[in-house]
Amino acid sequence: MGERDPWLTPWSEVPTTSRDDIASRFEETVADGSLELDAVLEAFARTPAAPFRGRYHVFLSAGRTGALSAFLYDKAMCRVYLACVRRRVPPWIRPARVALVGTSDPAHTLPRSAAAFGGATVRTIGLQDGLDHCLESLSAFDPDAIFGFSSAVALLAEAQLAGAISLAPEVVLVGTDTLTEDARAAVERAWGRRPLDVYATTEAGVVAFQCWEGDGLHVNEDVVRLEVESGRVVLTNLVNRVQPIVRYTIADEIRTLDEPCPCGLPFRRVELLGGRSVDVWHLPGRAGRRAVIHPIVVRSALDRAAGVTRSSAEQVDGRFVVSVAGPADLDDVRRRLVGALERAGADTNAFALSVERARE
Repeated sequence: MGERDPWLTPWSEVPTTSRDDIASRFEETVADGSLELDAVLEAFARTPAAPFRGRYHVFLSAGRTGALSAFLYDKAMCRVYLACVRRRVPPWIRPARVALVGTSDPAHTLPRSAAAFGGATVRTIGLQDGLDHCLESLSAFDPDAIFGFSSAVALLAEAQLAGAISLAPEVVLVGTDTLTEDARAAVERAWGRRPLDVYATTEAGVVAFQCWEGDGLHVNEDVVRLEVESGRVVLTNLVNRVQPIVRYTIADEIRTLDEPCPCGLPFRRVELLGGRSVDVWHLPGRAGRRAVIHPIVVRSALDRAAGVTRSSAEQVDGRFVVSVAGPADLDDVRRRLVGALERAGADTNAFALSVERARE
């Protein structure tokens, strides 16, 4: 802002920021001047579920670029986040058993959403233990509400249609990544329920949610300011006093819906035109089977590897290639990946695993 008076500067002229800005200038983004990124990441690696200094809840986010950043919530921000999660559940449904499906890694917001379902029995089921274990756990738990990554819920719907599981949830909530039209149709065929979508980011919390009657997503305008600017989303978190996020840019495509929603909610509605697609990998598994590997398996392993600042993974010509940037020990990265892939059901002796240094 320089010498300009922030109270008199038009909002559209306030500079934007990005994930890379926050990753490279973390100390300037937090209100507590004693916080340093290295100390936060070190403490998180030791005890990921414990609040940093007993006050700050740490979340890691790599986004679509793979650039790893830390974001902090205090107790007040956590309460707002949980309240926004509760908004997504139709008011006439009070689930007794809720399954959080996708990740059990406390680095992410999903496992910490359990408190939003007060009074219900909540079970977090991660894909880090493999799809088969996830399906077995769900069958034993028999949830009447499923809340998970869109890509994870799509896998469950496929399993239901194939006869591998037989669940009957009253409500299906999806988010984090894009629910494709094919996946949406599969969920509706599997359970006879329309999946309720959400648009959320680690930086700004639950940005928008689909209600139980209309199409599109209602923006949580009491929590976040959402702008559409030159084909990108610009977000400002209105409630995080620990790490204020102001005019933060995300390369998502949305459009505003002008007509009122049948549900009567006054919040502005938007429609996602493009988003965060997730490719699930199929690798050789044990006993000659194929292992379904969700990207969260690799992500969780790399979040714990010291010195990884950016990463990517892809399946190319029978090889599984992981590229990392930063001063990471590639042998350590490989050990972590082998352990994570084996835990998820892959046979790492049956395919080539390449760990490479990414070009800066």
